[in-house]
Order: sequence, then structure tokens, then C-alpha cells
Amino acid sequence: ELLTLALVFGGPYFFRLGSYPPRPPDEGRNAVIACEMLASGDWVTPRLNGGNYFEKPPHVYWVTAVSEKIFGLNEWAVRAVPALFAVWGVLLTYSAGRKLFGRDAGLASAVVLGTSLLWFAIGHIPILDMAVSVLMARALFAFILGVQEPAGSARRLHFYQLYVSMALATLAKGLIGFLVTGAVMFLWLLIFNQWRRLRPLHLPSGAAIFLLIAAPWHILAALHNPTWVHRYFVYEHFER
Repeated sequence: ELLTLALVFGGPYFFRLGSYPPRPPDEGRNAVIACEMLASGDWVTPRLNGGNYFEKPPHVYWVTAVSEKIFGLNEWAVRAVPALFAVWGVLLTYSAGRKLFGRDAGLASAVVLGTSLLWFAIGHIPILDMAVSVLMARALFAFILGVQEPAGSARRLHFYQLYVSMALATLAKGLIGFLVTGAVMFLWLLIFNQWRRLRPLHLPSGAAIFLLIAAPWHILAALHNPTWVHRYFVYEHFER
């Protein structure tokens, strides 16, 4: 069924992606940043028209650059990235819904999400929102599935998926990748008094996984660019 859903939704999401010119400002900007990564060979510092671009972390630019490398410097290659994330989000929703509530609920959830107008629209625009939405959803799916498992390998795997997804979401759009998902999990535990279901949380190993994925780029960006810390952490996350 996953393959069927991928084909059913992949068609409309990928149809004619390269048939219209870039729309300002996001499409051109994100395409150029990824293109400059390819041209310069510098995958640490995003650049726009030769100048450092510190607004957002690079995960989506990395994926876009890989797409441009494979499919060429064209509109289809750039827009294929949000479309791919959108379809992946539909498949994740189906899988989580099926595990939680059964096959019918999984299918209904996937269809509702995949046919939502906003999801469809953002799935055609190469901005960061689709990627971070899917990665945060994957983190929350892993959490709600993990807390229902008894201690053991299945529970550990779900929680490791949680930490990996939060790290990738952080690399996609900054601190909200773990702060917002963490707030949702905390409020669920608090409101429904589910603290007893939290253990084992696999926190030490999970935190190590999170840092192993999320920390290297932040460290390298700070080392390569003296102004990056203030611009990225202070201005972009708080002063704006």
C-alpha cells in the first residue's frame, strides 16, 4: 500500500513541476544558494549571489543541491525537493495512522493530508516549511508510537527515530526543530498525565545521536564565520 500511495500522490505532486518559471523571491533564492554550494564546493556556509546567507540552516539547500547535481540546474530539480517531502509526509501519516488506529484510519489520514490544499501548494514551492513540517511530524509520530511500546528494541528504535528527526528538523529550520516538538511532547505528557509512559526515554544515547547529527554544521559554521553566531542564534531566532 505504501507503493500505491506513493504512485497515487506522486503523480499530481510531481506533474509539470518544471513547466513554469521561478516565482520570486523564494524559488530563485533557494535555487541559487544550492547552486552556489555546488559551484564553490563549500557545503558549510550558504551563499546568495556571493554573500553569506545566515538566515537558515542548510539541510534543504543540501538536498536541493543534490537534486540539481542529479537532474540539472532547472526548475524541476528545485521543486522536486518539496514535492518529495510532501509525498513522504503522506506515507508517514499513513504508516503512523495504521499502527495507531488501523488500516482504514491510516488510509483516511493519508488521503486527507495529501488532498489538503495548503499541503499541496507548499509541496510545489521550494521553501523550508515542507521539510521542517514533515521532519517534525516524523518526530512526533515516533514519540507517540514509542511511548506505547514496552521497554525493548522496538521502543528504543522509535525513540532513536525521534532524536534523528528532531536533529534533521533543526538542520532544516533552526531551533524550532526540537523546541516546538519538545513543547508538544511536554504538553501532552502534562495535560494527560502520561509521565509514567516516558521511561525509558533513552535520553543519553538519544542526545548523543541528536548532537552527532545537528552539532557538526553549527560548530563548523561558527568556526568559518565570526559573525555567524550572533546573526543566526540571536538575530534570526529572537530579535526578528
